[in-house]
Amino acid sequence: MSKASLNDVTINENEADNGYVHASFQNLDITSESGTKIEGQGVCISGLVAEDYEIEVVGIPYPFYEEEFPHHVKAYDNQFK
Repeated sequence: MSKASLNDVTINENEADNGYVHASFQNLDITSESGTKIEGQGVCISGLVAEDYEIEVVGIPYPFYEEEFPHHVKAYDNQFK
């Protein structure tokens, strides 16, 4: 499981009737399961309280992205074959 330490949060959506939340973070440290800090230009977390949340890190630089997420790079490349 990845870890997150919280600093500045912007709640973009908060739907109390169904438990959906979408938030943007200015200073949120995301660490991979192997302990590597994943740095990007921004982080968003969204999901339903009763279900799972999705963490999206935008703007992860190359070659780090390819080294840390080779399965995503492979899936992306395969869609053009």
